[in-house]
Amino acid sequence: MATGAVTGDDVDVSKFAVPSSSSSSMPACVLVACGSFSPVTNFHLRLFEDARDALRDRFHVVGGVMSPVHDHYQKVGLVPFQHRLAMLQLAVEDSSWVTVSGWEGRQTAWTRTVDVLSAHKTYLEAVGRPARVLLVCGADLLDKFSDADVWPPDQVQRIVSEFGVAVMERTGCSIEAIIDANPLLKPARDNIFPVARPVVNDISSTIVRKLLADRRSIKYLVPDLVAAYIAQHNLYRHNTIGCV
Repeated sequence: MATGAVTGDDVDVSKFAVPSSSSSSMPACVLVACGSFSPVTNFHLRLFEDARDALRDRFHVVGGVMSPVHDHYQKVGLVPFQHRLAMLQLAVEDSSWVTVSGWEGRQTAWTRTVDVLSAHKTYLEAVGRPARVLLVCGADLLDKFSDADVWPPDQVQRIVSEFGVAVMERTGCSIEAIIDANPLLKPARDNIFPVARPVVNDISSTIVRKLLADRRSIKYLVPDLVAAYIAQHNLYRHNTIGCV
């Protein structure tokens, strides 16, 4: 459960664009991705670029936020938060619009996704940068919204109604079929925005960790600065699976 408000120490929004008169006809939007990011991969970064392209006729996407999960999430392969945060900061160093938030990982316990979205929306309003906040994710995560043990129905309903979701196509997952099969998603269909995948990219953190455990190269799968950080800190030397 969240215990404190997002502050400027948690997330730097200086990269975010200021809507101009030419873009003011479209609502401002900030994309937020929540995840393990253990480690962050080039797929995670491409997700933001492809989502912004997919939404350009609906929203003025002014910024993106990557929010690494709390250590209490206890997924297999989850290295400590400070390492995941540092790798994300390196990964977005050359991005003109995507930043990293440490708020979620600095809470006293694991925080639900809907609370992460709400906290960042409140912060944007507080600093005079109000924007629609959309969760950005892959179709596999949208499919998991049907699991009430993991995703409480009331929270799924809030995510899709109060915020919205930009969903990247993934191999073997039909976004339309997922929506049709979930009674919580069908009424909010207009708040679920499919993101086409122009380049097939099934890179996952699990694959990267497996390669590292097998002493194989991860070049071109993660940013070079991230690969260097992993080597410097001797991360993922043992084969672990299970978090993306």
